[in-house]
Amino acid sequence: RYLTDTRLYRRAGKPRFIDKMPNNFRHIGLIHLMLPGARIIDARRGAMACCFSNFKQLFASGQQFTYSFEDIARYYRTYVQLMAHWERVLPGAVLRVQHEELVEDFEPQVRRILEFCGL
Repeated sequence: RYLTDTRLYRRAGKPRFIDKMPNNFRHIGLIHLMLPGARIIDARRGAMACCFSNFKQLFASGQQFTYSFEDIARYYRTYVQLMAHWERVLPGAVLRVQHEELVEDFEPQVRRILEFCGL
């Protein structure tokens, strides 16, 4: 069903597709089982920058956690804890990319991402 639902966003005949929905981290175990060849990238930013960015962004309905700093902080903490869990139970399945490191050291970080993706 996932592949059917995302067909609109995938270009016909293209071997790769990027699903950057912000709540995907909650489903990494399922994604790993459904799409064992999927490359999962944990694109992370510093907590304050990330949380403030979420607060400023007007998301579609269903993202009520973005309406208060307390809810955003709780959600971010849950995200960090769950990502630590995935790193423990699925070692090597998720590549963490820190935004600040990508900006500071662009080329080596991009090479790391491309290598992880097999490109």
